Amino acid sequence: MTAARLVEPGRFEFVDLPPPVAGPGQVVVDVRAVSICGSDLGAYLGRHPRIVAPAILGHEFAGVVESVGPGVSEALIGTRAAVHPTVGCRVCRYCLRGNDNICPNYRVVGEDDSLPGAMAGRVAVMADRIHPLPDHVSFEEGALVQPLGIGLHAVRDRGRIVPGETVLIIGAGPIGLAICIAAREAGARVLISDTLPYRLDQARHFGAEVTIDAGTEDVVAVARDATDGYGVDAAFEAVGGTTDEAFATAFDATARGGRVVILGSFKSPTVPLRIGDLKYAEQDIRGSQAHPFVFDDVIAGIASGQTPARDLITHRFPLREVEAAFALLAARGEDVQKIVLLPGDD
Repeated sequence: MTAARLVEPGRFEFVDLPPPVAGPGQVVVDVRAVSICGSDLGAYLGRHPRIVAPAILGHEFAGVVESVGPGVSEALIGTRAAVHPTVGCRVCRYCLRGNDNICPNYRVVGEDDSLPGAMAGRVAVMADRIHPLPDHVSFEEGALVQPLGIGLHAVRDRGRIVPGETVLIIGAGPIGLAICIAAREAGARVLISDTLPYRLDQARHFGAEVTIDAGTEDVVAVARDATDGYGVDAAFEAVGGTTDEAFATAFDATARGGRVVILGSFKSPTVPLRIGDLKYAEQDIRGSQAHPFVFDDVIAGIASGQTPARDLITHRFPLREVEAAFALLAARGEDVQKIVLLPGDD
């Protein structure tokens, strides 16, 4: 099989690899659609703290179960599915209770050459990572279950948003929009900020009531003005990267008794924190990692029409044009949001 391999930041090569063989408890998935994640882009730019070249990227994907390994029912063959890409040790206390997202040995498919991802066209995964898709849910929509799951976990399980609350989302990229979708479905009022005007236009499409241009406006001031001076009930940081500013903005915009939920992957391991303000205001700072226990709920939302997964996709490329796809995403051109690669499209 031919795989797109990131050999160094900014450069892919196509390599011929033997197809994977399903081991005990595993299945092999024939990938039909793979979405480019912000962490994939970080690896392409040489900025991600964990996902590094050389690597066959791709952990947001859907496809068809092609073969099964020992101990797996052959009835799974032919199943259309979204794939949960988290890989845990399966023996620690966290994995045993289903929270492999916080396993000390947490990994995701596509991190490096030892764990090739979906841009290979075929991937071997554990059988319990398979989440069946209804026939009317497309593979492209299935490839977005993972990022939508990140948003749902952040809103429902970590932010614990209830109807009538007001939330601020820092960053209107794919994860920010996934949070927006989940927050609106939870009955919250949504404020969202970004530096790219086209992203703010997209956020309005997904139900954001207040959009803030962080390049020209004071995000904290707008958030407080929109909440009678109190601040938001919960702020979601969905930027990460090399700056501490997104965290500080989320913290400063949050009301007393509110929650700050961190999703971004930061290059620096530390950020400044005014611990006295945290204590006196009884604020919570919560991490939100990956997407435990949400895949089937996201798929149900897509299947019912409630979750508009397809609307997140702005571009599609055959896998052989992977470099053009990453270059477009890096340049933020053509109002790009979510790019889906199609391994079988020649």
